[in-house]
Parts: sequence; structure tokens; C-alpha cells
Amino acid sequence: MPTGIAPVKQALVKALRANAALKAAVSNEFHEAVAPADVDYPYVIYQVHSAPRDRYWGGETLRVTFDVFVLSDDQVEAHNLDQLVLEALTEPVLDLGTSGQRQLFCRRTMDLSSVDLDSAGQKVYQMGGLHEVWTDQTTA
Repeated sequence: MPTGIAPVKQALVKALRANAALKAAVSNEFHEAVAPADVDYPYVIYQVHSAPRDRYWGGETLRVTFDVFVLSDDQVEAHNLDQLVLEALTEPVLDLGTSGQRQLFCRRTMDLSSVDLDSAGQKVYQMGGLHEVWTDQTTA
């Protein structure tokens, strides 16, 4: 049976947390989609962007695209932490558990950045990009 995106999402977050320098720098603040209002900078947000499936005779390929961003009130810090994210998610061996999925690749496919103002009127730098994780699973 085909499986969903949960094992891939869990593996991606585990790979981010495995980077000790990144984990320490963001005080283990990794949030899905949005961070709580009271969280201090810097932190990491991630969310599934898309997850198309390609079926073939006897199997299925799942291509999960994630938005992964560092948010900081310091531009240099945001760039440095984004580099740690990039290192953590460039061809890591992802732990997909017992999902039956086999990792094909994991890498960033697009860089994105923006500057905005938070609710206190403070400048916030968002650095990161799109990361793709492709898996393969035999369904026959």
C-alpha cells in the first residue's frame, strides 16, 4: 500500500534537528507552518508545499516539496542559519522508518528570501527555500 507524507515530514525535521549547531542556535525552535506569537528569534518554520505522486507499474514515486525558512531579526544571523539548514538538507540519509519508502534524493531546489515587519514593527529577515524529497515505494 502507498503511504502518506508523514514519514517524509518526520524525517526532514529529524534531519534539521540532527544539525547540532542549527539546533543550538535556534534553541530547538522548529515549527510547522507558523510559530507561536511569543517565540523569540531566531527560529525555523517548515511546511509541506506540495506532494505529487507518480505511479508506475509496481510502484510509486512521492515528490514532497517543503518550504523551510529561518526567521531572525538579524540579517547576518539569518543568512548564517540558512546555510546550516542548507547543509542539513543537502543529501542527508533520511530515516523514513518502516514506511516502506526508499529515499531517492533530498536537496534544495530554490532559494527564497524576504524582509518584513513583525507585529512590533521590528524588521524580520526570512531566509530559506524549497527543498524536495523524492521517495520510491513498491506497491505490488
